[in-house]
Formats: sequence, structure tokens, C-alpha cells
Amino acid sequence: MKFQAFWQQLTKETSSGKKYLTISRKKPFTATYHDGNIVIKPSKIPVFERPITQNEFRKVWNKASKLSVGERFVGKNYHDDTFHASYIIALMKSIVNDGDISF
Repeated sequence: MKFQAFWQQLTKETSSGKKYLTISRKKPFTATYHDGNIVIKPSKIPVFERPITQNEFRKVWNKASKLSVGERFVGKNYHDDTFHASYIIALMKSIVNDGDISF
């Protein structure tokens, strides 16, 4: 799957908000597409919304395309790239699962 197809599907699925779990810790969060960003709302109090840009997703996507399937959805592989790795990889996995990630 190419990034643009992923992004279109993600924005469609999150247009009215959708609940997800992080991969490693199984922490619930809600993702909502708003004003060109995916807004993450962790399920903890106080709730701080975290807008994530398309460019931040693309940066993680590009790196994931170079990793093996076994390493692709491991958050620590992206800590130098983003503070939001746990959320981004959970959203990526929800759409591509173990499928192909390409430029």
C-alpha cells in the first residue's frame, strides 16, 4: 500500500472519531481527523489532545517501509522520529496489518 492510499483510508475511518489500542501497552485512545491532522485523545485524565500532522505520519511510514515486518510495528524503532510513535504505528497496523508498506 502506498502512503496516499493509507492516508485517505485513515482520514475516512477517523472522520467522526474511532477508538483504538496502542500495540504494546494496549492503552485506549481515540483518533479523529480534523483540519488536516489526526487528533489523538488518550483515555486518561486529564485528557490532552495531540494533533499529528500528515508529514509526521509520512516520516514514520517511510521508515516502516524499510523495516522488516517483525520490526515495523515496534515503537522503539521510531523514538528518534516522533514522540507519537505508539499512536501512529497502532493506526498504521489497523489499516495495513502485516501488508506491504511502500512509498
